[in-house]
Amino acid sequence: MTNILIIKLSAIGDVVQALPALEAIKRTFPASSITWVVEEAAASILEGHPLIDTVLISGRRSWLRMLGHRATFLEGFRKIAAFLRTLRATKYDIAIDLQGLFKSGVLVGLAHADRKIGFAGSRELSSLFLNERLPAYDREKHALERYLDVARYLGAREVSSSCTLPIERERPVMRQRLSDAGLKRRPLIIMNPVARWDTKLWPERNFAALADRLITEKQATIIFTGSRSDHDIVSRILGMMK
Repeated sequence: MTNILIIKLSAIGDVVQALPALEAIKRTFPASSITWVVEEAAASILEGHPLIDTVLISGRRSWLRMLGHRATFLEGFRKIAAFLRTLRATKYDIAIDLQGLFKSGVLVGLAHADRKIGFAGSRELSSLFLNERLPAYDREKHALERYLDVARYLGAREVSSSCTLPIERERPVMRQRLSDAGLKRRPLIIMNPVARWDTKLWPERNFAALADRLITEKQATIIFTGSRSDHDIVSRILGMMK
């Protein structure tokens, strides 16, 4: 059996975009055991995924906070040590750095793996931890396609941009929530108008115009999602709608 380690730590959207590569890799190595290292914020996307045998969660942000305070320094150190012991306990045939940053590169470097694969020219000198480097990627190329390039490098012949999300456990809960809110019209369309970086934000007026068009042309019910801190953004969009 081939043991494969995938390191794609964050963010939520980027982890989702890496799932087609996961499926292509699993088709190429059907008898493989796959471990995925991910940070806490995106872990729930991967937990329960039928193609992933182990989800190894990095609490990097919380660990760094612990290390910054005398009262929690030892606890933070112990948590990091335990995580690294788990990471290094398995002998991997292939370790893949899909993140391309120092924080992921060092994990690939610490992992016991014969092949350590990623892109040449990745940021923060992360490619120094690799022993197999794909050519530096075109930064204009969509991230999803870059991840699929790694699958192709590993021999994948059948690649697709589609993917599976493990939502069966959440499906009945969400159906009940929608029913409780009286949302029974179809089609039901979810819009998430927020992102971590301002450079990734679509203009609010565009979301408003798109929502109006979907309501008019498709008789859709629109649901905006976000955290409590995103309330003002959603309110502004609702105010722009007809």
